[in-house]
Amino acid sequence: MVYKVKNNFRESIKNNIKSDVPEKKEEINDSLPEAKVVKEGTFKISKKKDEKSIKKTFNLYMDENLVKELDQICKKTGYSRNELINKMCDFCVNNIDFE
Repeated sequence: MVYKVKNNFRESIKNNIKSDVPEKKEEINDSLPEAKVVKEGTFKISKKKDEKSIKKTFNLYMDENLVKELDQICKKTGYSRNELINKMCDFCVNNIDFE
């Protein structure tokens, strides 16, 4: 009987995990908040909202002064450094202009 309860618990966890994963890539992109251009060259960011999506990791090396500036922005907005960098990258990818 203990084995049966453990097995049911495991299956329940597996089913919950599967139901939390978005099925389409479009759903992931729709869940990202939009960054807005107030005036040319300005990145406008609002306060943090709770979101969950699938992400990949990689190393990023930055100048120490830039990291300090990002940390100040994080304190003002409530975003983590990682979330802030993600929002900035999303904005840049969606607003890039090649010369």
